Amino acid sequence: MARLNWRHILIHFIAFWFFRHAFMILSYLQNIALVDIMLHSNYKDTIRTNSTNAELINFMLWTGAASTIGLLVGFLIAILISIKRRWFWLNSLIAFLAIFLLTRFGLSGWSILKQVFLTPGQITDNTTIEFLINGVILLSIGIFILFFRPLLRFIETGKMLKFQSNLPPNNFKNV
Repeated sequence: MARLNWRHILIHFIAFWFFRHAFMILSYLQNIALVDIMLHSNYKDTIRTNSTNAELINFMLWTGAASTIGLLVGFLIAILISIKRRWFWLNSLIAFLAIFLLTRFGLSGWSILKQVFLTPGQITDNTTIEFLINGVILLSIGIFILFFRPLLRFIETGKMLKFQSNLPPNNFKNV
């Protein structure tokens, strides 16, 4: 059935948002010493003395590219799901382009929501574990959204829950 489906676009848009930010957070693990310096000191002076230009360029390159890579990974998974379930692939492409453009113009909402999604990692003082916890949680939510059966059913039928009772009928009438 080849047609646009707003539920499909919305669910995949949300999943892409989580994939993008999960990969961005996890990319900070590539140079945790630099992240530690930036988080826990007057980093302008410290970075100038402790980091080379090559380290800074490499760090900025990979953290910038990681969010796009995360978005592409989420998109590829979504396309595979769409093909398998015989959904119109254009819905996933629209969601991809929407999140890409909103992010490009700084309208993805990360600046507001990051306080919520970066809180779980703050249970530890270890920067590596902090970013690992936050990244894994974001990635898990993105994967969950793409594979959660009630959401898949919602995309297909528009109904979120399908209640089926396995209890026998009540045969007692106004006892």
